[in-house]
Amino acid sequence: MEHRDLFQNEVSQDEAEAFAKKFAKDPLARPCTVQDFRYWIAGVPKSAWNKGASFVFVEVLVLKKLIPEPDLATRDRIREAFFVRLKTLRGLWMETQKMEENDKEPATVSMKRRQRKYNVGFLTSSIASLLNLFHRRRDVLLTIPELKEYIRDFDLLGVGGMSSDEEDSEMEEASMRYKVKEPYWRGQHLTKWLRLLDYVHLESRCSVDSEGNHFGFTRGAAPRLRVADNDRSSKSKYVTGLPSNFYDAEWLEKQEPGWAKGGSGFVNEIIRPRSPKKLVFPPDLAK
Repeated sequence: MEHRDLFQNEVSQDEAEAFAKKFAKDPLARPCTVQDFRYWIAGVPKSAWNKGASFVFVEVLVLKKLIPEPDLATRDRIREAFFVRLKTLRGLWMETQKMEENDKEPATVSMKRRQRKYNVGFLTSSIASLLNLFHRRRDVLLTIPELKEYIRDFDLLGVGGMSSDEEDSEMEEASMRYKVKEPYWRGQHLTKWLRLLDYVHLESRCSVDSEGNHFGFTRGAAPRLRVADNDRSSKSKYVTGLPSNFYDAEWLEKQEPGWAKGGSGFVNEIIRPRSPKKLVFPPDLAK
């Protein structure tokens, strides 16, 4: 740091917030340059500003020839070490801030502490719906022995990889039929495979009377009938680190042309697809 004060907060709240908005849209954005390297000691180590600065930090080390040109795994380790060091610095900086606060009036200190601790959130109905969908599908994977090998990849896909849905206003019983909005980044092959899990769940909830005349559902709320609408979700969130065939091939190529040949663009640096994994569904069950 060339004799700079490590505990000097050189980033304002306004700067950090402005960059966070930019970083949310462009993960390749950088908050500072090699010539003007700055971290946000007042922010959490993995704030948007500090995440962006961690990439610049690696560039500084390479430029000063303190390390050879690193590969992707080495850059990741250096960036994690940067976050660990920043966490230590921030802890010491906060102790200094507390001592300064203690010199102020108790009422003012108490108010600031309450403001810092006030961070309450609630699950919206849409998030609850995605959680239910995730766990329904996961239960199917756990139930069928041939599908258990996909548990790890499914957990990586997570709730963020589930398709959202909205009530079909054309149905009289709108609460039972929903139009599906698929994530725009997700591959159709994966979507069709996930839909098979939905069919397994739906069939497990169906029942008929002893005479085979009256159709119904098992106890509990009636399952949702999710109908494909060839519509894509407008949400900008995507999941990183999945097998490459889990993503829409055209979307990946649009993000970084020629990404499969290597490079350090958006796909290879941020999305980081893994080797493809073949998605197989038990033939007898599918039939």
